[in-house]
Amino acid sequence: MKILSPTRAIRNLSERLFDKVIEKSLCHLNEMDADLLKTCTSHGFDFKEVLTSLDDVQKFTARYCARTISNAIKGGYINPKEIKSACDFGCGDGVTTFLVKKTLGLPDEKMLALEKDSFITRKDILGKTKVIDGDGTAFLKKGTRKFDLVTACLLGPIHTNSNYGLLKQLLLSVPNSLTDKGKLLVYSDLQTMDMVTTTLKTNKIKFTHVKGDAPTKLVPIIISRDELVKLNEGMKIKPSLPYQIAMKIYSKQLKRLER
Repeated sequence: MKILSPTRAIRNLSERLFDKVIEKSLCHLNEMDADLLKTCTSHGFDFKEVLTSLDDVQKFTARYCARTISNAIKGGYINPKEIKSACDFGCGDGVTTFLVKKTLGLPDEKMLALEKDSFITRKDILGKTKVIDGDGTAFLKKGTRKFDLVTACLLGPIHTNSNYGLLKQLLLSVPNSLTDKGKLLVYSDLQTMDMVTTTLKTNKIKFTHVKGDAPTKLVPIIISRDELVKLNEGMKIKPSLPYQIAMKIYSKQLKRLER
């Protein structure tokens, strides 16, 4: 019997646990698809053709986005009749842009997508919606166009030390591109939402949770322009204390595995 080194044993255990998480997630795909189709149909459009061409990650993103927008409308957090234009920050392949546009009933010319790597966007999904290729925060900062709603879905690893600047740039630049009553809707993974909400609380910025069936820290949030304009260059970017501790433990474990 071969005896594994502690490092190899830990690595194998981590891989098995990760595989279990993925397997468990994939088991719910059919249920997710059905839920997504139901949500889309309730807003008057058929998403079947697009859905069949999505991979598992895209389906998860689509479901998360669809439910977020749907909950925001049902809960009265946003009123489609008051949203004449919207912008999707970091649109990725375009699935979130498509859902925001269709759910709010916006024509292509009133929807804008921002993506630094526009080559990943899918024209079959976006249609004639315009995509701005490059630095999305720089575009928003200029304020050349005004939007009633800016959405930011699955922002990525802004919870890592090397990328804190993205969150700061986004929060400071968005107000310039919002109408007077405009709002920023953020929905992302647990780590990123922790960073966003803790940062807003630290800087005493009010925000509203879009209540649904997700765990508390995963609940999407809406921030009004009136609150966002209170932020300045001196704002503090800060993750919660429990998360800081968790990240330190994780970093140490990662370094051990890499030896």
